Amino acid sequence: MALFGKPRLVQLVEVASRAELLRRKRQVRGVALRAALGAGAAVFALLMLLWLHMTAWAALTDSLGPVGAAFAVVAFDLALFAGLGWLAARRRPDPDADEAVAIRNTALRGAQMEFETLGGLRRRPADDVSAPSRRRVRVYS
Repeated sequence: MALFGKPRLVQLVEVASRAELLRRKRQVRGVALRAALGAGAAVFALLMLLWLHMTAWAALTDSLGPVGAAFAVVAFDLALFAGLGWLAARRRPDPDADEAVAIRNTALRGAQMEFETLGGLRRRPADDVSAPSRRRVRVYS
């Protein structure tokens, strides 16, 4: 227990909360980035396809006829939408967020130990199955 300054338990809880805040910020950033990429891909696809539909259909009408040209344009649309949709739905792991989770979990385990030993004034209880601790700190993955 600290005589001058914050107790170790408070410091560990502060570290855990800062790590959790960083993890949440990184999650929100990743979701926002994927949403922006998806929206940009959708707008780009709509504008480009509007222009391409008219020019491709007009160019293919001579060789394939009007119906064949329409099917060729639809096949191209399906391939383009599948590729852009795959890029928008892709998730990549974030090493900074993973490290923030590890720091938070370590700090919460230390805070639990500090709480159980009353800031180091008492010995840590032996891990006994018959006497489970009533107060637990949840550690999320």
